[in-house]
Amino acid sequence: MSEPTGMSALAKVREAAQNRRFGEAETLLSAILVETPKDAEAHILSFAIAMQRQDFAVARKRAEAALALLPDNPIFLSNLAAAMMQSGEHEIAMHHLDAAIEISPDHFTARRNRGMLYTALGRYTDAANDLKVAVQTEPNRGDAQMAYADALIESRQFEDAIAVIREAARLNIGPPVERTYLWGRLMFRMGRFRDARQAFSTVLSADPNRMKHYQAFAAANYHNGDTIDAERITRAAIEKFPSQTRSTGTPALRVLVLEALGEDSFTNIDRHPVAYAQGNFPASFPADRLSFTYVLADNIENLGDVLDMSEFDIALNNRPVFERIDARGHAERVDRMAAALPIPLVNTPAAVKQTTRESNAQRFARAERFIFPSTIRIAHEADVTATRDRILSEMEFPVILRPLHTNSGHGVTLVQNEADLSEILRNHPFADFYAIAYYDCQSEDGYFRRYRCASIGDKMLSCGLHVGSGWNVHGEDRGTLDWSGLGFDKEEIAFYEDPSAMLDSPPEDFFREITDAIDLDIYGFDFGYRRDGGVIVFEVNSAMGLSLAGNPSSDAYRERYKAELVNNIETYLFDRAGISPPADRR
Repeated sequence: MSEPTGMSALAKVREAAQNRRFGEAETLLSAILVETPKDAEAHILSFAIAMQRQDFAVARKRAEAALALLPDNPIFLSNLAAAMMQSGEHEIAMHHLDAAIEISPDHFTARRNRGMLYTALGRYTDAANDLKVAVQTEPNRGDAQMAYADALIESRQFEDAIAVIREAARLNIGPPVERTYLWGRLMFRMGRFRDARQAFSTVLSADPNRMKHYQAFAAANYHNGDTIDAERITRAAIEKFPSQTRSTGTPALRVLVLEALGEDSFTNIDRHPVAYAQGNFPASFPADRLSFTYVLADNIENLGDVLDMSEFDIALNNRPVFERIDARGHAERVDRMAAALPIPLVNTPAAVKQTTRESNAQRFARAERFIFPSTIRIAHEADVTATRDRILSEMEFPVILRPLHTNSGHGVTLVQNEADLSEILRNHPFADFYAIAYYDCQSEDGYFRRYRCASIGDKMLSCGLHVGSGWNVHGEDRGTLDWSGLGFDKEEIAFYEDPSAMLDSPPEDFFREITDAIDLDIYGFDFGYRRDGGVIVFEVNSAMGLSLAGNPSSDAYRERYKAELVNNIETYLFDRAGISPPADRR
């Protein structure tokens, strides 16, 4: 292609980038930045090219260099946040986006990026509010329109979502396939499954190269009563897309992560009908020196049939809830698959199986230094009296009822009396759940506390303090309580710095009964205190979140401890793989 006469240096860069001649564009930009290192437009172009090439590590460096020149520029703040979002550094990305919007409240890129970040964090109403501003600022931007419709669907603002999608279709804003997919998800959420199936059929025919299109069509078929077609389509999706890799640089260690098809695939089209990287730390773990390849291991007997195993150094089992594996009839096959792996496997299926709530309660029933609540697994059918008597023969009120396959605080109920228990059992026939003895762990200040430790090989680290106004503490109150005003930040820092002072002995010694009995490699456990000082261990498993997520504006102190946790996990993975870590990890 001949070069237009009179074209400026930056115009030449844009022309080369638009035609995907990235090497040429980079060479031209390097010359410009050598001559004029403070050329803001050149920095923006350099960042944009790195993002287009999906070289997020380079994009971040260029955004940081630009921001050092103009620290209050909302464009540069938004650029750096975009690069950090790609590597899972959501907390710091949010900090930069907040700063950009404070400087320029109607800044399109900052509002769009923060809206998308809120969406990734599950804060859909906040996402919709930001994306509405972005759409009002630049109404013809399809990416913002589609993201806005998506956030409205997720926050159940269905009528507004209908209006946005129809207006986008009228003005031909955004890719038609994406509009139709969003319309299908909207219909699905509204219970209009026939309309959803029609939309997803159109989408799959137009673009058969995206896994979510297969799974959406499968889910819609399932809800229209076509279970055979739903399963057939799901199998085809797994065969077509066995794995997905996440990496932002040349990895020093290649990690294969065993994932499960989400149990909600046929019942709820969430943001991704098939989700890779669910639970624990792999989803948010930095991927600059480690690459993570997620494989859906539901219907695979031998991973060597679908993947080149020589491309991996170590495997990580991220199927941490045995009850789900067992309920789907996969337990024996998963054991065989794990045994056939030619590389080390972290958190074997056998070790996961040994750490169900019921098995933990039995294993630690006679522990000397802590109490593990009595737990029984209940397969309730229709006989309310029999199930009620079974529970009350082993524990007194109050009793915690927890759905069998969950590992979070959702759906958990505290039952105070026999009438309420009978009512719940009548309303939930043929339900599987755990009945768990309740211990009152309310502190003298009226709040409930839950401490978390992480066990990584032979090391134990403090991994966060949760404080709540109610008994079912799972961290949701971090954003609503006055954390620093109530002194919880100082309390959490003290737990990080010197857990021995709180336990009166090093945690490795205090919890020796746990670490000696558990065969998992990387796992977590939560504990709290009764009023009499007794220590209650609530759960021990590899499904524990070990990410230390938080808001950098209020929880900046956690970054140091998060880095320590990441370093220890990385070091352990390198050691298990028998590979020397990078120099700064030795």
